[in-house]
Amino acid sequence: MTRKLVFILFLLAGHALAETAAFDPATNVLTVPSVQIDSQLYSTTQVALPTDGKWSVVGIGTAAATPTTDTAVFDLNTQVLTVPSLRVGPRLYSTTQVALPADGQWAAVSIGAERAATTSNTLSQGACWDIPPGTTCSQYDSAQKCTSYTTTQGTKTPLVVSPTTIAANTHEPLTLAIGGGTPPYNVTSSRNAVASVGSVEQSNNPCQASANISTLVAGEAIITVTDSAGKQVSATLTVSDIQVPPFAVSPTTVTTRMGEPITLNIVGGKPPYRVSSSREFVAYPDSGTYNSTTPSGYAPQAEAMVRTRNSGVATITVSDANGNQKTVAVTVSDLQFGVSPTAATARSGEPIKITIAGGRPPYLLSTSNSFIAYPDSGIYETAMTWVEATIRTRSPGATIITINDADGHQTAVAITVTR
Repeated sequence: MTRKLVFILFLLAGHALAETAAFDPATNVLTVPSVQIDSQLYSTTQVALPTDGKWSVVGIGTAAATPTTDTAVFDLNTQVLTVPSLRVGPRLYSTTQVALPADGQWAAVSIGAERAATTSNTLSQGACWDIPPGTTCSQYDSAQKCTSYTTTQGTKTPLVVSPTTIAANTHEPLTLAIGGGTPPYNVTSSRNAVASVGSVEQSNNPCQASANISTLVAGEAIITVTDSAGKQVSATLTVSDIQVPPFAVSPTTVTTRMGEPITLNIVGGKPPYRVSSSREFVAYPDSGTYNSTTPSGYAPQAEAMVRTRNSGVATITVSDANGNQKTVAVTVSDLQFGVSPTAATARSGEPIKITIAGGRPPYLLSTSNSFIAYPDSGIYETAMTWVEATIRTRSPGATIITINDADGHQTAVAITVTR
């Protein structure tokens, strides 16, 4: 490797950033916290990697003494820079290699796998910056050699937590958003009996995380976030007991027709709820047990579906886990018995379709003159609330098709047959 390249890489050292290596897509600048060249360690390295393929020096700095887990290594023999961890925008990647040959034509050798978010109570991460510190060239001579440098101390992102004031019910899961500062973050509760801190989960952005909080009993607790630099922010959490309404079921009285479902609304009490019928032949619940459909931390409630089978009365009983009971009086009536059409005309040999609905099957069909017209079948069974019957025509004339249901209700169709 030429002395020129070694000299250039030496100039790339700068103020150490307490964060992983980062590539800024907006400026095409790669910044690493520290770099080792041969046996010498240098602080922040900044290299421009533009799309035209020619890399160049952006920042310079001083020699460093102690390597870290994020220290990059430049191999003088292969002219390859190996970065243990790389941040590109909000995403993190494992070991990545970039070729930086003396001719200035850089190339990506390998890109590491994207890192998944970690789950723990503390997270290992360096300081977060709004404006990273470093040194940039402010003046070049005619040979494009830098003759003057400007050093900036940078601006750190302040440690924040959101929201800072929270009101919640007992057993209501909460999430606090954490950002900035200097990870790792440690999250604690002033009263673990009221609210306890679960895991802290890092997002794809290294400077953003979330803390999971469990609310246990009524009271007040202060949730404190401390970063590795000792900075602290806090959120005030007020936990209240769930205001459970009295156990109730509505409606309490239902009148409906056979085959029509009934929806019961159950609120309050203590789930699970048990639903039963005094006469399942008349009406019965879809399920014997119903759990609350509301999330943890909210008043319980559920919907129970009751099916109607036959005419009559039944009592639906709803019980909660504490043994409280409510009843619903259900009256099921027959659907109005009828036939459509009530009169029909057809040519001889042409079939006639009639629809029988309501009442209670089976339906019995008969004709006053089978020489003129007659039903396909004398008995029609159905599990539904209606059935279609076929009337066959023979000779010109008029006849009456009589229909009776199982309860003795009667209706009729006037049939006229033409040539």
